[in-house]
Amino acid sequence: MTITREGEESFLAGPGSTFLVPVGWKGTWEIHETLRKLYVLF
Repeated sequence: MTITREGEESFLAGPGSTFLVPVGWKGTWEIHETLRKLYVLF
């Protein structure tokens, strides 16, 4: 999956990747293949 925050470079997330999406985050997530696990906590 490619994660792109508005106005910044893209980040390629793959197996074993972790990342934080802060409150007010704006951008896009592009899914390249089926995801087996994805956790999102609010």
